[in-house]
Amino acid sequence: MRSFYVAAFVGLTACASIPQLDGTIDAAARGAPFPDLINIDGLTANTQQNTQAPPDLAARIARLNAKAAELRGPITQ
Repeated sequence: MRSFYVAAFVGLTACASIPQLDGTIDAAARGAPFPDLINIDGLTANTQQNTQAPPDLAARIARLNAKAAELRGPITQ
């Protein structure tokens, strides 16, 4: 059974067309410096400080929660 999987894998990979990658990167990209790596803590610090919703959004949330509570009530016809 294992030989069947190997033969199937080899057969499927033989049908694949592999693109030529030589010469696809220009000289400017080859000479460019690597980007600076930064610590993720600096990126997440700003998002953690601004967890409060703006007042207009907070009022909208309150209205929607009140409407949802109203809709959860009994159905009368």
